[in-house]
Amino acid sequence: MQNKIQCKTTKDTWIYKAQPNKNYGDGGGWKDITDPYNPVTIPKLFLGFAGTDKEIVLLEFDISNLPKDKKPKRAVLKLYNDYSGSDAPTQVAAKQILSLWEEMTVTWKTAPKLSDNVASIVTVKGARSERQGGIWYEWDVTQIVEKWLAGEPNYGVALDPVGEYGVEREFVCREYKEKSNYAPVLEIEY
Repeated sequence: MQNKIQCKTTKDTWIYKAQPNKNYGDGGGWKDITDPYNPVTIPKLFLGFAGTDKEIVLLEFDISNLPKDKKPKRAVLKLYNDYSGSDAPTQVAAKQILSLWEEMTVTWKTAPKLSDNVASIVTVKGARSERQGGIWYEWDVTQIVEKWLAGEPNYGVALDPVGEYGVEREFVCREYKEKSNYAPVLEIEY
């Protein structure tokens, strides 16, 4: 019998090279102007590239409910992609964040230090619209979680697109209340 524990995000945001001083801690978002008299900004996490400008996602999880005396079989970071205007693939690396950052103040210029080591790489691809269902992507972050459980500080995980250019994708963030069941999650299997 496998035992799984889900850890919720305590912080999630994205940083954008083209806007190096801007913070997106509230979700940043996409402006829905379906009703031009009542435009709504939908909080999202943007990941990938806007042309040649990178968009990196930063996530931190509450791991206080994980047993310290058990080694996890697997730890998976799950992120739900609900929009992409392109089929083009983008490779995204999961990396350990090595320094403190604050969700409501971090920017590209003040970005935390990221590990050079890659925990896993996932190829995200396929166009998605708001009318069709989204897709969950999973990154294996077992080695990062093992380090946290061994005593290294938990500053979170960064999802860093690989390469110099590509396309961007929109992912559900914890601030998107209408899709709270699709918020980022860290799932640990014992």
